[in-house]
Amino acid sequence: VDALPDFTKAIELKPDFEKAYYSRGLCRVELIMHKIAIEDFMKSIELNPAADYSYFSMGTVKELDGNPKGALNDYENTVRIKSEHDKAWYHIGVLHFLEKNYNAAISDFDHAIQINSKDAYYWNDRGSAKRQLSNVNGAIEDYKMAISINSGLPFIHNNLGSAYREKGELKTAIEFYTTAISLKTDYCIAYNNRGYAKYLAADYVGALADFNRAITYQSDYAFAYVNRAAV
Repeated sequence: VDALPDFTKAIELKPDFEKAYYSRGLCRVELIMHKIAIEDFMKSIELNPAADYSYFSMGTVKELDGNPKGALNDYENTVRIKSEHDKAWYHIGVLHFLEKNYNAAISDFDHAIQINSKDAYYWNDRGSAKRQLSNVNGAIEDYKMAISINSGLPFIHNNLGSAYREKGELKTAIEFYTTAISLKTDYCIAYNNRGYAKYLAADYVGALADFNRAITYQSDYAFAYVNRAAV
């Protein structure tokens, strides 16, 4: 951020300094000056149409600003220029997931994983897309792979618990929810999910206790109230 005046001075001295526009754009993103950051990224692309990094950065800003169509276009331009850009493939997958285009999302996550198989988020999100298509076994495999890469992410344990719950393997589901809670002690979603699994297992006392904990940690969590009312 402190470098912003220097990038501006560099541009004054050399108006076709493409990387200076890109770098100034990054500084402006940090300062939440998104509109003029995009202008810098666009100027970078004007000077260098192969600037995949500027397309990608512009996409992330548009995604943050709630412009998924614009972001998707920028990410697609990123992989058009640099097909091995795993992060761009991942973001394309996330946007397709949000559109409920789960088959496309899985294909995008496949690309990301083929390029970089060591990112737990890629495996987790592909698993979630598979779950949406009722491929629970495939989801479980992906969640387990994600955990093998990074076992410290509580939401993946929670997701794996939900996949096992969908299979009717309630004991295993409860174990993974418990692991998620051990990693994030105020994880209201995992408490609610564990409570629901306990409810299905006819452990009504345990279910009620978990729903109460979920509400304690997030008093506006509607699902926990609905589930507690059913006990």
